Amino acid sequence: MIPATALRRRQDEAFTRIELMVTAATLSVLATVSLAGLGQAGGQSTSASCLNNHRALGTAWASYANDHSGLVVNNLNATETLASVAAKTYLNWANNFMAWDTSGPYGQSTTNLALVSSSPLFPYLQSNLFAFKCPADTYLSAAQHQARFQWRTRSYSMNAFVGQAYATNDPAAGTGKNQFFPRFRQFLQLDSIPVPAATFVFLDEHPDSINDGLYLNDPSSSRMWTDEPASYHNGGCSFSFADSHAELHQWASPTTIVPVRYNYTSVIIPPTQNVDYLWVAARTSVDPTQLALSRSPSNQLQIVWSALPTNYILQSSDSLASGSWTNVPAPAVLSPGQRATTQDINAPHRFFRLIRP
Repeated sequence: MIPATALRRRQDEAFTRIELMVTAATLSVLATVSLAGLGQAGGQSTSASCLNNHRALGTAWASYANDHSGLVVNNLNATETLASVAAKTYLNWANNFMAWDTSGPYGQSTTNLALVSSSPLFPYLQSNLFAFKCPADTYLSAAQHQARFQWRTRSYSMNAFVGQAYATNDPAAGTGKNQFFPRFRQFLQLDSIPVPAATFVFLDEHPDSINDGLYLNDPSSSRMWTDEPASYHNGGCSFSFADSHAELHQWASPTTIVPVRYNYTSVIIPPTQNVDYLWVAARTSVDPTQLALSRSPSNQLQIVWSALPTNYILQSSDSLASGSWTNVPAPAVLSPGQRATTQDINAPHRFFRLIRP
């Protein structure tokens, strides 16, 4: 069976038309900014510049959510992204596709700076056209060199377990579960992430596997990279996390450091070389029944969990040793994909659990 991501990559849908009218004056400004950005990248460490981009993206991602009642920006699948661009609604965090083509919708999208600026995150990035681009990513196909392409506009992708994959009627909005791997939570709200510092949002994706902005692998299996991480920085990859910090992670397994082949091929992982896959998987998502706890501004304890079936019950206890648990009244689903309740932080109950009776 072809993996879900490979199916996304092989879809034949195309833009019906890309009609992003950019005036000559705007093009002149973009060209000026482009040259300035390239000069800046050449004058500093590419890894430091990449980490700065990731920090900016992480901050923009959190700022967007804070301005939208905690709802994180969309992370649309391939079909939804195409439809949004065709409709000129630009609902995805990344409204472009990276490809090795030089023509057609994919080739056009690869270098389209106007599509970069259509991102809902763009206003939070001080209109930086290079915030989505690792300066170490200088790869172009032979056809793109011949066509005198200068660069591809995006090097980063978003964790597929973060954000809505469908602009409307997303199954995760009702269940809080990932559509491809329902054993794991889909994070649709900031406060549904139990450990923000250990949940990645953006990463450098390998030039061959990057296409749409959705980075997807199965967290429960370490047999194959379907979407591949990049290794631009001396065998390392940059990540940004849900708490807005960024870090450069050095890969330990040689099969993770894949050369650029200018075509997509999934990577089989030997059982003795899965340490990198397991590292990423551990920072991808959580079981849907895991609770997210945070202290509210009014010094109360906010408890958030996925909008699981109603036969899951939230319980509290003042002691794990007592074995005595009290049902907490189940609140309505207050926001996409989750339930939430607020408890007095000074109450005697200190422990909470979700159970299936």
